[in-house]
Amino acid sequence: MEFINVDSEIFLLDIGTENSSILDLFEKEIQNCIATGINIKDGFDHYNNKLFQKDIDSGKICIYDGYNFPFKNNQFDVVTIFSVIHHVKNIKLFVKNMCRITKYVIIKDNDMAGEYTTKLIEIQHDLYEGILCPQNFSEFYKTEKNYLINLMYDNNFSIVSHTYKKGFTNPYTILFKKNS
Repeated sequence: MEFINVDSEIFLLDIGTENSSILDLFEKEIQNCIATGINIKDGFDHYNNKLFQKDIDSGKICIYDGYNFPFKNNQFDVVTIFSVIHHVKNIKLFVKNMCRITKYVIIKDNDMAGEYTTKLIEIQHDLYEGILCPQNFSEFYKTEKNYLINLMYDNNFSIVSHTYKKGFTNPYTILFKKNS
């Protein structure tokens, strides 16, 4: 997190947190990090898991509606979003509300403009739905990387760094910073 000039605590929000293990890792690896997770309550089986409920009860993970983040403006120094963007139906509303609560955003996902990406995501979600945890994973959205970048620009954010690996699913990682 050397890109943040913070002398005190770093407040981090991970969107799409499945459990507190990623939050614990952030806190272990980043000095003075206080990590919070957020996920939607959409009927996933893991919400009935006792460990996950413990994380909710402790406030480590919050549950929300998927769009209206229950946080104050600029409450977080950093928001991380790993393999979540393709699950967001109303990406414009999501990005607008996410940008309100943070100064930096790190997004890692696959570019849905890729020739094979959509097919791979369909197969992956079919596996999740049919084998690993029977639920509806079949709905995903084809948000392309360049469209997402333009939404971030529209919400007063600029790119600090960007990696893109051309290949089967065209994965990318982008660090955005809120413009002053």
